[in-house]
Amino acid sequence: MPSEAAQLVVPSQRILLRTLRILYRNGSLLASYRKPFMGLSGYVITESDRNTRVLVLSNRRSEGSKNAFRILMQLGWKDGELNITMRAGSSPFIWSSHGGSAPLAVPRCGFDGNGCAVSVFDMYKGYFLSGIALFALLIIASVTIIVYLIHAKIVETRKNNLLWKIPFGLLKRQKQRRPERTAERSHHSLRSNQTNLSSLTNSTTDSLAQSKTFTLYSYNGEKCIVRTYCSTSLATMALSVAQMAECRTLRLFDHENLNRFLGLSLDGPNVLAVWNFCARGSLKDVIMSENAMVKDVVFIQSAINELCEGLYFLHSSPLQFHGRLKSSVCLINDRWQVKISYFGLRWLKNVQKIDTKDLLWLAPEQLRKMGDNNNNNDQQIDGSKQSDIYTLALIFTEVYIN
Repeated sequence: MPSEAAQLVVPSQRILLRTLRILYRNGSLLASYRKPFMGLSGYVITESDRNTRVLVLSNRRSEGSKNAFRILMQLGWKDGELNITMRAGSSPFIWSSHGGSAPLAVPRCGFDGNGCAVSVFDMYKGYFLSGIALFALLIIASVTIIVYLIHAKIVETRKNNLLWKIPFGLLKRQKQRRPERTAERSHHSLRSNQTNLSSLTNSTTDSLAQSKTFTLYSYNGEKCIVRTYCSTSLATMALSVAQMAECRTLRLFDHENLNRFLGLSLDGPNVLAVWNFCARGSLKDVIMSENAMVKDVVFIQSAINELCEGLYFLHSSPLQFHGRLKSSVCLINDRWQVKISYFGLRWLKNVQKIDTKDLLWLAPEQLRKMGDNNNNNDQQIDGSKQSDIYTLALIFTEVYIN
């Protein structure tokens, strides 16, 4: 049981503490009690002009220090002004929750945030972002267009390749007539001096069917002439990009004095070059038949002009020259129009052995080069525009002599 003294003291202390809790917030009340009084050591005066000094202590123990308290700063009033004196090394203790350093009195960019210089990017951020987005869209659009153009080019190339690729199964070889009957009919035509166009057409058709240069075939129901390259290795080879590009170029050639190239057949036993059919055969066939048209000045002049026009077109084209020009590859259609054939495809021509008769149509510089190549076991013929002109002169001579 608590003593009677405790029962009296404890309630009194509780009342005192409640009173003090209220009084220490009342500054005017505390100031009213600041009066002179008699102390143990003498008379105490609180109304003097003595400078007040207050020490601010920290109860955080610093590293390497045994003292629990540390003086951080000293506050004093003099002449009504507050003086603050910081002790050395006290900032880390005071501003430990702020990274150990005192905050700035004025923020770096001011209280309103407009004191710092704004960067160009921040100033025009909207324009920069819009420009970057536009640039990205341009790049995406450019890449898309490039991919589309490449794809379109590939598709177009495939379509053009289909134009000149002829399946071997669609080619039907024409039956040849007996040479004896052909010779008799030609001889009878010469003796009668008649220019029967149908008999002449049949004669030249038979000469094409028997020619070593061309063979008569039918393709999709239409007559065509075919040059055979007897090489099984060529039939199974894969054409290079340049060779396929040349085939596409030849297929797109369209000139009234050039015989139309129809394409290549690569899936048969041999490689076949297919050309458009000309009903009256070659210029050589017409000359050798001693037809009356050979002596016709108008025909001769037209043939010369047409040969020049066709050769000029070849020399101005990517092929640059013919290389194997002769009268047997100058074909004549049913309107007596001369068309140069058997141009291009040098990579096919060079794999075949050269006929001795074909050497008569070569220019001297070509023969000399062939002689040098034969020493190296190389029979390729490198043509030129100059050699084509030389061969053209030989064709003119052949026409005029006959």
